[in-house]
Amino acid sequence: MSQTIGEKIREIRKARGLTQKELGEKAGIAEPTIRRYELGKLNPKIETVKKIADALGVDMNALYGDLVWDAVNNGLVSAGIERRMIADSSTEILEDSVKIQSYLSILTKAGRAKALERVYELTEIQRYVKFPLGSPAAKVEPPDAAPDAAGSAADDAAEDEPKE
Repeated sequence: MSQTIGEKIREIRKARGLTQKELGEKAGIAEPTIRRYELGKLNPKIETVKKIADALGVDMNALYGDLVWDAVNNGLVSAGIERRMIADSSTEILEDSVKIQSYLSILTKAGRAKALERVYELTEIQRYVKFPLGSPAAKVEPPDAAPDAAGSAADDAAEDEPKE
């Protein structure tokens, strides 16, 4: 079983010979808050993880890495996409991933499949991708088609109109 972010913070903090108070001072976070993170009583926001990682002198991946790979191994996210996210571990990408996850969590299975189709469609339009189309970095696997999630965006708009 992988460590929680709090456990990783504690492990790295101790390896660096820092007290909770010292880490808090370096990161600009109150000592009791650091304690609550380490005990798992509070989960830090992404911006806070970045501050803690900087104060510890590590990349955010040192704190998120195993959790991300657990999600990959459990089939919750695509390994290829997650590797690119880890390689470009900007706070913005992590924040967007959290937002996307929250949106997906309220959708049905068919809705999630449709959302994946739409995101995949965006990867095929050059103005929306960072890399030249056809390059290995821009290559992503198309989503598995769900039988009840087929159809066009126009079909969806007609089907999804609010009923009065």
